[in-house]
Amino acid sequence: MHNYSKSNVGQVWKPDKLRHIKVMIVIGVFFLFGWGGIDFSTLALAQGNEPSDNCVACHTNQEKLQSLVNEDEVSPTLNIFSGDLPPLETWEKYFIPDVGVLGMHNVRGCVNCHAGVGGTDDFTEAHTDLIKSPSATPIESCGDCHPKITDVTGSSSHFNVAGMTNALTARGANLANPNMFRAFDGKFNADCGQCHVSRPDSMGGGLIKGHEFFINTPEDMVCESCHGSVVVAEYKGQNEGVLPDVHWSQAEMDCNSCHKIGEMHGDGQTYTNSRESVLNCTDCHDLTDSDVEQHQIHEEVACQVCHSAGAYTNCSGCHVSDEEGMTLDSMQLDFKIGLNANPTEKHPWTYQLVRHVPVTTDTFAAYGNNLLPDFDNVPTWKGTSPHNIQKITPQNETCGNCHSEPDLFLQPKDIAQAEVTSNAKVVVSRLPKMAGELGQAEAASIVHPLEGYSNCTSCHQVGVPNPIPHTLKNMSDCFFCHQNGIGAPKFPGGHNDFAVDDCQLCHELAEDAKEIPVNPTATPDVEITPIVPETTTIRYKLSEDEMASVECYECHQTEVEEWAMSNHSVAAKNENFLQVWEKEEYFGECLRCHTTGYDKDSGEYAFANVDCVACHNNLVEGHGENDDTTMSIPVDQSVCIDCHEFTHNEWRIGAHAENNINCINCHERHKPDTRLPKEKLCITCHSDIEDNFTHNTHQTTDCIDCHMPHPDTSIGQIGGTGAVGHSLFVGTETCANCHDEEAHLSREVVATQAAPPEATQVAIEILEDQANLESRVTLLQNSVVSSLGVGLGIGGFLGAVIILGIMTWTGHKED
Repeated sequence: MHNYSKSNVGQVWKPDKLRHIKVMIVIGVFFLFGWGGIDFSTLALAQGNEPSDNCVACHTNQEKLQSLVNEDEVSPTLNIFSGDLPPLETWEKYFIPDVGVLGMHNVRGCVNCHAGVGGTDDFTEAHTDLIKSPSATPIESCGDCHPKITDVTGSSSHFNVAGMTNALTARGANLANPNMFRAFDGKFNADCGQCHVSRPDSMGGGLIKGHEFFINTPEDMVCESCHGSVVVAEYKGQNEGVLPDVHWSQAEMDCNSCHKIGEMHGDGQTYTNSRESVLNCTDCHDLTDSDVEQHQIHEEVACQVCHSAGAYTNCSGCHVSDEEGMTLDSMQLDFKIGLNANPTEKHPWTYQLVRHVPVTTDTFAAYGNNLLPDFDNVPTWKGTSPHNIQKITPQNETCGNCHSEPDLFLQPKDIAQAEVTSNAKVVVSRLPKMAGELGQAEAASIVHPLEGYSNCTSCHQVGVPNPIPHTLKNMSDCFFCHQNGIGAPKFPGGHNDFAVDDCQLCHELAEDAKEIPVNPTATPDVEITPIVPETTTIRYKLSEDEMASVECYECHQTEVEEWAMSNHSVAAKNENFLQVWEKEEYFGECLRCHTTGYDKDSGEYAFANVDCVACHNNLVEGHGENDDTTMSIPVDQSVCIDCHEFTHNEWRIGAHAENNINCINCHERHKPDTRLPKEKLCITCHSDIEDNFTHNTHQTTDCIDCHMPHPDTSIGQIGGTGAVGHSLFVGTETCANCHDEEAHLSREVVATQAAPPEATQVAIEILEDQANLESRVTLLQNSVVSSLGVGLGIGGFLGAVIILGIMTWTGHKED
């Protein structure tokens, strides 16, 4: 305390000085009581709060509590605890072993907070109008001392459980309905006291430590009482064989590291659900300038999709109790990749992890009929954020682990029949395409087609530059690595310099394969039949009436008749399309490209099939009257890309795109044909290659037989979502279309596989003869070039000697 001189006695103290003195007095009293060992309960009694004495006398007496508590009337609702927090006996919930733990809060006395009747030893009378949890009205109970907190408590997701109330309201629940109120009220939210004094009521309630008031309540006493049996066990790696979350194992980050105090107390802003109030991964991990390719091309994917290490181990037990007559699904915390039904600024992504919420149409049937009349308004698979994050997970080890694994995604088969409508916006009806199939080739730097390759990380490790030494393991295509841009040794790319020796760098013939003859001759009675896939183009001829129904027919009859022979004219009734559409359960999005004017909201369209309007747009007023009303469209790929996305992305990674050769350079505008027959089209630009090609043993085939092989047409997705070879990429599977794939046996296979059957061996011999012939043609051509070079060199040398001799002789003669 300050020592004031006599000269100060008569002065008038200013308000701020008076406040300073009050503060110092309060601090002094606290120190006096704390250091002097004075019990706050004594102060309460001194102030006339005698009811505290009556309450304390009972709640500190274990035997009396046990005799008074009716186990049938007061029982825990749920007992799902973890770690060092086991369930409490009913009497334990109200037992105060040491009155000293009450601290300064006892100054107010028990009755001032809990009400009831003081001054009586009668149990029933003492508990008349008792307020079990005063902090259920935080402003009245805690606001005098903590106004800044209680003023915003109403915005706390723990207090208002907005996520649950909003979901129930959206499902048609009337929370003012007495039946609904009885089913819902007080069972799920947590107020001040349920974190700082007791366990939450939803987890059975009970004092944490004899009514001690915790400023910073230990997480294992509060957070884990609600979230422990599943979340904490997984987060801290308490389950056998499960690694702890990297945030715990590497940084020992506790709950408060991500769940800030504003989320618990509220921050004045009302959120639609609790996920909107928590931190995002990107709040700590700034990916703006990330050099990890996977981050760049997965911007529409929530972080947890790739970095969550699968389903929780101890998944059941949270919502299987039906003590109050509730009908609830068993809580199985399986995570699926689903669509984000409600994108927000904070959660803008398309794909996120979802889990099933254990709610059904009759969840509250015990409290009344039809309490959720609009059940289908909210998905039963909701967005979630598992607490089992790892850097490397089964999803991101390889591209194919995710893109080729349908079971990772929420599919129609995962949805209960009664919940199909409610989850329509969440279910993933088809696997997402890989980067090369989307419009993101710039970011992905794709240099080869992706179809058929599931083992991407054989060449591309996650987050590091591309080249990796080639192993024969899991390679479905030699050219997957031996091609431009990958880093492995290149195979010759020309049409006249591919020799069998190139193959034998990595491959060898079967042990009993015959030697390649020096002068190969045709083997009698043996014919190799090329394996050529069936044609994929099914052409139709529309009737006159069908053509006349097209708006443009009256003025553009020739163009419409040409169009009528194309697949565009029958896009909605093409046999392949109808088969696939049925298989896809009539997925509405298909009609965007197979009809004209499709409205995804109403499901209606203007014209079945793809007519003029689809490319030229609606008729311009005054069309044909002047140049300003023409309806021409760009002569590039921009029009075609909307529907032929797969084809467009094949084209983008090929040589044609590099040289600005686009759709219209090869394809007719309205007809189904190319501008020239296929055998003549390519050589208009590639005449230099034609000379080599026509002398090659493949001269009976056309360019597109190798450069644009069509896959199995049974998939019925050619052009729009299937491969058509517009990358012009030649790979091993191309050769297999005509040649028996067993003609090329890898070293690994040769070591374990028996010699091929005799019939196949004969085919191998013939193929080897052909390969040898190609090799000899190449050697002969190279020999001609070499001989010419040697001849020119010798001739030049002799000429120089002769000229020098003449000059020398002439010089001597002049002398």
